[in-house]
Amino acid sequence: MENEKEVYSTKDIYLATSFECLGYMVESIDIQFEGVKERSVGYFNFEKTKELSDSEKEYYGGKLSFEPKAFISTMRGLKGRVENKRNNPNFAN
Repeated sequence: MENEKEVYSTKDIYLATSFECLGYMVESIDIQFEGVKERSVGYFNFEKTKELSDSEKEYYGGKLSFEPKAFISTMRGLKGRVENKRNNPNFAN
């Protein structure tokens, strides 16, 4: 299909939080069951762009900084969305 967006997916909530703090929005959250205990894990999906890839490199290079309260608030929001999705699979992201 033409114009289909490439998706970048991560289960790293700290990376996902960093992306959101930089202005990249989570497009959807997928729940998968992993491990021996079948623990549910949230995967955060973003539109894959060159800018997002550059931000990922900066994240792993330790070159990003955020206002702590904004980072924590954003992470709490993502955790809440994962819980909503986990408890209600039909929950709109």
